[in-house]
Amino acid sequence: MNDMTATTAQNDMPIQIEVVEEMSAMHSLRPAWDALLARDPDSGFYLSWEWMASLFEDNPGNWCVLCLWDPTAPDALCGVLPMRRRLYWSKSRRAFQTQLAGAAKLGLGEFCGILCDPQRERWTTAALALALNQMTWSHLSLRYEPTGRRLRMLAASLPKEDFSVKWPDYTINDGATNQLVLPQIELPATMEEYLASLSRNRRQKLTRARRLMSGDAPMQIRLPEPETFEGMRDTVLTLWQARWAEEMSTKRLENLVGYYGTFLDRVWKLGVLYMPTLWQNDEMIGALAHVADQGTKRMTFVVGARRTDAKDSELGLLQHGLAIEHAIGEAFKFYDFGHGDEPYKYSYGATDKQLAYVEVSRRNAQEAQTIELSYFPTALRRLQRLLGSGDIKGATSAAAQLEHSARAWEGNNAEDRRGFGSDGSAD
Repeated sequence: MNDMTATTAQNDMPIQIEVVEEMSAMHSLRPAWDALLARDPDSGFYLSWEWMASLFEDNPGNWCVLCLWDPTAPDALCGVLPMRRRLYWSKSRRAFQTQLAGAAKLGLGEFCGILCDPQRERWTTAALALALNQMTWSHLSLRYEPTGRRLRMLAASLPKEDFSVKWPDYTINDGATNQLVLPQIELPATMEEYLASLSRNRRQKLTRARRLMSGDAPMQIRLPEPETFEGMRDTVLTLWQARWAEEMSTKRLENLVGYYGTFLDRVWKLGVLYMPTLWQNDEMIGALAHVADQGTKRMTFVVGARRTDAKDSELGLLQHGLAIEHAIGEAFKFYDFGHGDEPYKYSYGATDKQLAYVEVSRRNAQEAQTIELSYFPTALRRLQRLLGSGDIKGATSAAAQLEHSARAWEGNNAEDRRGFGSDGSAD
């Protein structure tokens, strides 16, 4: 844990920013974090203390949180910026890069961003920018931020002479799918109102799909219980893997199955998983996994699967229709379809929520190449691997960067240079 006291350029209001990097300090933050979450209308599950703590527990040493304390109420927070941090070896540049990103990168989070007092957004983002300016990193990436304005204010507060700022697009499927769009339905009070908002053709299709629940081979909905969750999770992942087996490499498929499995375990333990599974003749034929955020009354679809040889083409339609019906019955306000503007999502009446994405790079090459002291062991292990593999040019470059970093930390005022160091210890 490290502190910095300074003033903003705007109004000389004193600020205190704490960098939290240890779970003991993270646990002490919970009351203030929860209170700020409740005040922030643009927050939600993916910025909650529970979600972040679960990610950080599983990724020691790969995260940090910037915490801005309220100068008028010392026990209250005005802003929180949770981030993933890592030391990356660039083979093309033959250089280490200290990279920061939204903490969502640690666990398939739908959103990243800044938890913020809505009455002090501009002051908060300026203070966080001041903190970022004094930290040691070369690249910062914040993708899937839900407001846009907070990222713009943060970026505008970074000195232009020191940082390069870009607002890239982010697409998949050869550019066909825009991942910075989140199609969502603003849910009415009743299913009847929802159906009335759709076209006649769509209403008829949903009605026909609903009949699958009472046909000649009726389907049943089953929700996971403590004794059935693991088996259901494994079956869902098996169905999903079979669906994409011909479109992805084996390695990528295995990686994604692992990521989704970890995600489902995490949200199940946190009590926010809504995963209705469809069964026919005691066989699971489909499932949809959602995060049900009771705080914001938002249900977000995360991953779906169905049997590839299922004869009913309306099965997917039925699954989302039933999930929307459940969300309305539970008084949820929004049903999100997850990242990406795939056409099928709009047939349910979804409209777009735009997400923001910023990439920031440090302009000064010497500062960008400075390695944080706590990363020296990691960098030395990489240097050993480079030597072991015979990459002499890479090893020489890595050694030179380590030497430069050691001299930078040695030759400057340690406290001023560290600003928010990473291991909580004095130099």
